[in-house]
Amino acid sequence: MLRYLKNAKEIAVDLEHHDVHSYVGLVALMQISTREKDWIVDTLVPWREDLQVLNEVFTDPSIIKVLHGSNSDIVWLQRDLGLYIVGLFDTYHASRLLGYPKHGLAYLLHRFANYETDKRYQMADWRMRPLPEQMYGYARSDTHFLLYIFDNLRNELLKNSDTATPTGNLIDSVRDLSKGEALQRYERQFYDAKTGSGPFGWYSMLGRSSSHFSREQLSIFRAVHEWRDKTARQQDEGLFHILSNHSIFTIAREMPMRLPDLLGYCHPISAAMRKAAPELVGVIQEARAAAADGPEMKEVAQPRGQAHSQNDTPLASNPPTVNHLPAANRTASISGNTRSNTPAALPISRFWGSTIGVERTAISKSPSFNESGGPCLAIPLPPLTAEVYEKNDVDVSSGLAIEPTNAGARAEHQYTKKRKPREDDVFIVKE
Repeated sequence: MLRYLKNAKEIAVDLEHHDVHSYVGLVALMQISTREKDWIVDTLVPWREDLQVLNEVFTDPSIIKVLHGSNSDIVWLQRDLGLYIVGLFDTYHASRLLGYPKHGLAYLLHRFANYETDKRYQMADWRMRPLPEQMYGYARSDTHFLLYIFDNLRNELLKNSDTATPTGNLIDSVRDLSKGEALQRYERQFYDAKTGSGPFGWYSMLGRSSSHFSREQLSIFRAVHEWRDKTARQQDEGLFHILSNHSIFTIAREMPMRLPDLLGYCHPISAAMRKAAPELVGVIQEARAAAADGPEMKEVAQPRGQAHSQNDTPLASNPPTVNHLPAANRTASISGNTRSNTPAALPISRFWGSTIGVERTAISKSPSFNESGGPCLAIPLPPLTAEVYEKNDVDVSSGLAIEPTNAGARAEHQYTKKRKPREDDVFIVKE
């Protein structure tokens, strides 16, 4: 196979990955196709380490490697097989640049090869040996048509490219996007039970949830989350097969102290969970008893790096330094308690005057300007809604007529459609 692949100009590659019943996940199958042959490579056999010889082909820039949705495949190849990709063409990015309504491989197979995939095997257990004939055919189809799809996409990209502009070459755009995927590097991530960092850590779960726990509930939440991670590692089982995120939140909120109550809050209940449930009850009881010495929700929910000790000077006592910069150069930098940024709002606008009704003052006839010559706006300009473009012949202070909106513009509100225009309905920005 290696000798044959070295003579190819393009190859198609795909992986079948399994992580439902594995803590880390593993590559269970690799498919490689040329324009004449298809290979199905078993990556679970002991000699899988010898597959690193494929780097002679995979890192050869003269051979185009065609993958679809390579974001995860690149990492899995490095992690499990020690393989790296040079010269990648990702058909997913090509479909997006061409504006297709869908971007999945199933859609491209239907569009170009009139081939319908069986979606039942997308989440199949690819560790199964021997593979059933249907799964074998499904895996083979992922790369068998991919080079033909690549040809069609490349022709469309060339047809729709505008080489007269720097960014108009769509082939180069796909190449750059694919290069970004190939430059990914696998790095082993660690789970820290104390801080909740790491993949699927409890800190990010709290950040995505609106739950507000008491001290006891938070203690149970962290303990159950750590127990799930520990159990999944020991059994080499998928995290969500042991216990779902939803169940962790429910257990923390309800704080069950008996086994029947615990099982009532776990849906679905896997065999691994049912076997380990008595141990989890003990974990919950210990976490509730130790909650008095644990942190509160507001302590762990505080953004990292923003915590202040009791001796820190309050931010309000050290007002920020304001630099009025042009919009294109406006940046925000934080150093200690000093911030440099254009303010979101001022009590009285330097351009509009008082607009919030606190103190009514006359609008300044001549706005103040910053050092660069631009007006210092403390609030954004009012949006130009459909009411502004209600009539084509409305004269504004500049004397220019408003052109009608095109077909792609946002539809007018029903109020604007029904409302009769008034003779004095003129929008004047500034006199």
